[in-house]
Amino acid sequence: MEVAIIMMVIFLFTDIMVVGISMFAHAGKEEYSEGMIFGVHIPKEKVEEEIVQAIVQKYKRQFKKFQRWNMLLGILVCGLAFVGMGIFIIVWTIWLTEYIVGLYWFVYGTHRKMYDLKVSNGWVMESSKQIIYVDTEVSANADKMPLSKKWYLLLFCLICLVMLFPQMQTYLREENTPYVLFGITLAVNLFFFGFHWWIERRPTVVYSKNSQVNMVLNQLTKRMWTICLLACAVVNTAAWLYMSICMIKNQWLTSADFCIYILLQIIASAVLMGGLCWLLQKKKEVMSVNTEMIETDDDVYWKNGWYSNPHDKRLFVQDRMCGMNYSMNMAKTSAKIFTAVISAVLIGCAVWIAAILVEFATTEVTVEMKNGIMDIRAAYYDYQIKTEDILAVKMIEEMPEDNFYRSNGGDTEKFLIGHFRGKETGKCMMFLYKEETPILEIQLKDMTVFLNSENEKETEEWYNYARDRVVD
Repeated sequence: MEVAIIMMVIFLFTDIMVVGISMFAHAGKEEYSEGMIFGVHIPKEKVEEEIVQAIVQKYKRQFKKFQRWNMLLGILVCGLAFVGMGIFIIVWTIWLTEYIVGLYWFVYGTHRKMYDLKVSNGWVMESSKQIIYVDTEVSANADKMPLSKKWYLLLFCLICLVMLFPQMQTYLREENTPYVLFGITLAVNLFFFGFHWWIERRPTVVYSKNSQVNMVLNQLTKRMWTICLLACAVVNTAAWLYMSICMIKNQWLTSADFCIYILLQIIASAVLMGGLCWLLQKKKEVMSVNTEMIETDDDVYWKNGWYSNPHDKRLFVQDRMCGMNYSMNMAKTSAKIFTAVISAVLIGCAVWIAAILVEFATTEVTVEMKNGIMDIRAAYYDYQIKTEDILAVKMIEEMPEDNFYRSNGGDTEKFLIGHFRGKETGKCMMFLYKEETPILEIQLKDMTVFLNSENEKETEEWYNYARDRVVD
């Protein structure tokens, strides 16, 4: 029940944040702004034409309905955490896939309709198709716009410093968890640092013939992006430091500690998204009063919903339909390779997770007893016990009163399988049906094994086999 509540809260917050931010990021695309409607450049006098307004009104109705229904579904799906974790993850993944595909269809499908309408009506602005603007005054001040990268050096030092504490070294000899958390923290901060560096080196953008407007918009973009990235790195480091203090002070991590760690990571994501939403709103405000706007009709390179311009040397460009995103130039080979690799990894991960969920849903705990060896298997886990290594064996009606956490295993509505650790028990492996008793507890030199069967007589058979050989 505790795990179900934690998962429900985490995913509920995530679903609300995903749908809410998406609604904000894609809002206003049906309005004429920066010479565009739905990311397509058309003459201002054509906006009020009946065929254009028909597309606008249809989009507004369907998009609002789509977002509201998916917000409701996202909230309802989280209730399945109490039914079963496997079912919940599968249904949640289906919902998220439906939401992403549906969002793409609504936004980019409408974009393509507007582009086709523009081409069929000859609304192409030939005079502004290949014009390249450069604002030398803004470019000269580009280095002063972003936040300094030096702050990351302090964060990296803090991350590494705690690994040197004697108490941490003691805990490291018993557990691998600190290494995993350390690696994650370091990798995430390196990503933020790399992104910060790219934002800093990214060329300035010319939005207007007015240099002051360009200066304000470029400084807003570079400064806010780098502030958000640094803030995320700070929160990520704080999450690691919190876990480190717990490990140093208590030589232990509780479920509550992991919940706080996850909560801090969610806060980091919210800080990033909130900052970028604020940036998007401020840019809209500045552009709304810009009377010297530059219109470059490069819609042909966005006609498929992504950017593909073989004449552009840039790999990443500002996304046309979502000002919070960057898109890759799919005309470049490196972009195609990167997209293919990421897609393969995501598909592979989805198949792997699905296979694990199916295995846990259909598995059984089995024990093969032969030649003084108990070969225990369930799901993807197995452990062989030589009866000569057994120090003690007993039957218990319930698990010991201890604070267990899972280090590498599965915790479903039916099973506890894999590697666990108890504050008092220490390292242990579990092959347990949650609702079944009795439980066989086998104490070895360096760990304890807990197992049982759906059949009480089978559990007793395992117990007798182990006990008889301990006595002998």
